[in-house]
Amino acid sequence: MSTARLANVTDLEGYLPLAPDLVAEVVLPHDTFTQVEEKALFWLDSGTKMVLVVDPGTRTVHVYHDKGNIVVLHDGDSLDAGDVLTEWMMAIGDMFD
Repeated sequence: MSTARLANVTDLEGYLPLAPDLVAEVVLPHDTFTQVEEKALFWLDSGTKMVLVVDPGTRTVHVYHDKGNIVVLHDGDSLDAGDVLTEWMMAIGDMFD
C-alpha cells in the first residue's frame, strides 16, 4: 500500500480499512481459473489498483487494472508494475523458474 494512501488511516490496529494497491492470486491445482478470477474482480471492486493472477499451469500472468483492462503475459514478456510499484519490472519466466 502506498504511503500516501496509508497516511489517511488513523487506526493502524488490526485489519486496515483499505484494499492493498497490488494483489497477487495464484491458481492452485485445486482451483479453477474462474474461482481465482472472481477473487481478482473482488479486489478490483474493493479498490485495488492492480491484481495479478498467476497461473503456473499455463505459465501466464493475467494483469487486471480494471474489468475492461486485462492483459495476459506469457514467457518472454515482462511485467511492468510502474503505475503501482515505481520502477519494478519482472520477467514472466522468472516467476516460474
